Amino acid sequence: MIDTPFQILEIGPGNGDFLLSLAAQNPNKKIAAIEVRKKRFQKILKRLEKAGIQNVFLLWGNAKTMVPRFFKEDSLEKIYILFPDPWPKRRHAFHRLLDIAFLTLLAGILKKRGELILATDSKDYAAWIQKNVEATASFKEVSFERDFSETFFEKVWKKEGKPILYFSYERV
Repeated sequence: MIDTPFQILEIGPGNGDFLLSLAAQNPNKKIAAIEVRKKRFQKILKRLEKAGIQNVFLLWGNAKTMVPRFFKEDSLEKIYILFPDPWPKRRHAFHRLLDIAFLTLLAGILKKRGELILATDSKDYAAWIQKNVEATASFKEVSFERDFSETFFEKVWKKEGKPILYFSYERV
């Protein structure tokens, strides 16, 4: 476990645009981010260093194994998972991040009334996520209030005319 008390976690920061923006908007908050792809991790690390950002701790690895190793129960105020890979082919679905077990794990590290914010461009993945969230019985859906700038993938999907689906859940 990391002793530093984090308030915010981003899983899958991609190219880091959102993470850097989040850090700048929340200079007094400790932010952690987990990136699974090594090249992305290295690029984000360089961007954080170049920008002189001190309130972000970047982890490289699979979130399903990193979360239980590095985060205490009832510790986070907010978790962002924006545009995770939907793994649309049925034979690849086991790779999907937001299964019931992982959502239960996330509920455990969120403080009571902590928020889980999700976004996807895939209607099928969104339906699967909602079904899994309901199955955990750890969250209630709350109205989505945008508190972040557009992400890289959000811009890409909007240009392609894809609908963007946002969800905000509160830990009960």
